[in-house]
Amino acid sequence: MTPSRPRASRPRALASVVLAGAVALSVSACGDDQQAGGSDEAFCADYAQFSQAEFLDGVDTTDVASVLTALDTMVQDAKQIQPPDEISAAWTTVFQASEDQVQVMRGVDWSSEAAQQEYFASVEGFRSDELDAATAEVEDYVAEHCAS
Repeated sequence: MTPSRPRASRPRALASVVLAGAVALSVSACGDDQQAGGSDEAFCADYAQFSQAEFLDGVDTTDVASVLTALDTMVQDAKQIQPPDEISAAWTTVFQASEDQVQVMRGVDWSSEAAQQEYFASVEGFRSDELDAATAEVEDYVAEHCAS
């Protein structure tokens, strides 16, 4: 990608970032540690419902405000899920990283090609060994306890 990309590539670039963020959030199905202690049955039911939701369905991904509203809804819905104590710390780690990423997206001037490129370069900064381990812990728990 060069700074002189045609203007038409911006909607696709925004759509890619939005979808990447949505996938990260929905795969992680993040939550809040203040609500820890949920039962396996309730957690698995809530997790299944959340992971099947199509938060960006019908959203014009070229409209930044609409996308951010959809992501806010996703985060708020995720906060309602009560993780079992066993994965509470991992759940919190994933949730905080997801919320931080949405916050950074709010600060990007999506009309600026340079700002978009800076954001894309910074997305990798959200990855860490701690986040990878927390995500794997949640995914392993779901695979073991929530298998259909």
